[in-house]
Amino acid sequence: MVATVQIPLARDVLEQFRSDLLLKIKTDFSPYLILNFSGLEIMDRGEFEEIHSIAKMAYLMGVNSYFVGLSPEIAATLVLLDVDISNIRSALNLEDAFSAIEESEA
Repeated sequence: MVATVQIPLARDVLEQFRSDLLLKIKTDFSPYLILNFSGLEIMDRGEFEEIHSIAKMAYLMGVNSYFVGLSPEIAATLVLLDVDISNIRSALNLEDAFSAIEESEA
């Protein structure tokens, strides 16, 4: 399952995204979720932590998540803000994420 985020992550957008995604996981289960952020220009600590929380919820439902498409600016900002990125699976792009999933299943 691939979920692409291409609009700014306002509080109401994040709440709707969480609700829609968890419902989609419940109805159309897939063991992997790729969260694609290639359309985002900015992401702050709170937004990242909310997305990370959604990934944890998906994990409790049996889904492993990959974060892909984070821009160099977002990655640098998150590291400089000392955001906890442990236990985050990431890939540069969708192709790399699919390759990592294939390798993990082999």
